[in-house]
Amino acid sequence: MNFPNPLVNPGIFASAEAIQNGGTNDFYLTTWNNAALIQTGHSSGASTLDEKKVIANTLWYLAQLTADTTAKVCSAFDLAAPDTPTVNHLASNQIGILSKDNGSAHHFYIKAINTTNFADTCTSNILEVINKSGLMGFYILEDEDPAGVPELSNPATVFIAAADNQQVTYTIQDLSKSIHIQAVDSAGNLSEVAHFLLEELDFDTYCATLWNNTFLLNLKKLKEDGYNVSGCRWFKDETELTVLNTINEFSYSAGCNGELLDTLPYTFQINTERLGLKYSTKKIITYTSSDAKKRLLIYPNPVLAGAPFTIEGINTNIPIRIYNYWGACISSTIAASSVEKFMLNVPGIYFIRVNNKSVKIVVVE
Repeated sequence: MNFPNPLVNPGIFASAEAIQNGGTNDFYLTTWNNAALIQTGHSSGASTLDEKKVIANTLWYLAQLTADTTAKVCSAFDLAAPDTPTVNHLASNQIGILSKDNGSAHHFYIKAINTTNFADTCTSNILEVINKSGLMGFYILEDEDPAGVPELSNPATVFIAAADNQQVTYTIQDLSKSIHIQAVDSAGNLSEVAHFLLEELDFDTYCATLWNNTFLLNLKKLKEDGYNVSGCRWFKDETELTVLNTINEFSYSAGCNGELLDTLPYTFQINTERLGLKYSTKKIITYTSSDAKKRLLIYPNPVLAGAPFTIEGINTNIPIRIYNYWGACISSTIAASSVEKFMLNVPGIYFIRVNNKSVKIVVVE
């Protein structure tokens, strides 16, 4: 196969007649055993259709027949990037990061050829193989750019190792900055960047404190500000108090036994439909001396039937009423002092109404 009119550049490429040992430089294709050299681009620098056919056919016919029943594939690479990381706010300065790797699909089949009759062939089924190198970890950057990228060239970028679908914990260094997270697999494929801004909700703006013993979320205000709340968790001094899962339970109470909220920092965490988890600022309860006097104590509780129990923290000259489990008032008296003693002879659950509070007491045998 020769070019009809070979182009030569005198002084750089020799003319066809100058090639030694009978060779030429005007060929489309020359082969030697399992090697081939193709020259294309003769037509104004672009391959013609015929030249493309030469390339395709050369690659095809250079494939070697073999009697081996196994083969090593060296071209099935993992080219797929991991999923964009999912970020969960675990604590006031900690986030959980999760991702999984994806593999590249490769397809293989075997074509058997009769060496005495090349037209006699048989093709196998197609085997799909997913080559997945596995998640290696995350690149993380904290900066003031809300759309930052954790470039490896940036000395502020850190790396933490991780495995597929296993959440890892990262401690935030600067709560005022944006956090950018990118997953990487063992083949070096990078995911899309996940951006996380630690936005703390002002406690008093979105939560009311009632009767010195109850917190109540302002769901209306939260919704007006774009937070469609689907869940809530309460914390005291970084320790979780309870998990609430229904729309009607977005409150926390210190209890019905006259207990007040502790003078420790409280926070709440909400789960929103669009913005994920959000934490509040800390709320520390403080009391005046008059508040402290309002703490109502009942002890012992539970109490033995027929044994005395004490009610402490009562305002004087107010009624003290005792109700049974079915709501019937079985006793009513006026408090003569801030401390009073009572006795109940029948085991059961009772409620004591005093200082505008209902206190439960359990009487056992």
